[in-house]
Amino acid sequence: MAAANNRFTEEQMAYLKANRYVATANRNTVHFTAAFKERFWEMYTQENMRPMEIVRELGIDTKILGRARIRGLAQNLKKEYARYGKFIDIIRGKPMKIAAASTLEEEVSRLRVEVEYLKQEREFLKKIISAGTKGESKC
Repeated sequence: MAAANNRFTEEQMAYLKANRYVATANRNTVHFTAAFKERFWEMYTQENMRPMEIVRELGIDTKILGRARIRGLAQNLKKEYARYGKFIDIIRGKPMKIAAASTLEEEVSRLRVEVEYLKQEREFLKKIISAGTKGESKC
């Protein structure tokens, strides 16, 4: 059932997308929700469970994800928490496009992610502008 060349089949993508903890899945990658990340990290750090056990416990077939992806989860989550101070629904540094929020709580959560992203973007732009002015002479 493991994907050839670490790529997911159509059936595997459908299986992954059906899980409430999977935000998106395509041929090459799977992105988990903030809820998954929080639960995974809790089980990993507080309950001392192994990543394979955690993924299985959260209802995802470990054969579909494969050992390499599962091993990398803890490291990736550690980096994400160090960067943002929490777990958020992010894909390659950009907030995920979330369908229209059905509750006020979901809308607030989505807006918080967007604000966090915009703050990071602003800091990045400041660095670019600052780097550009350092090389210029004032004469």
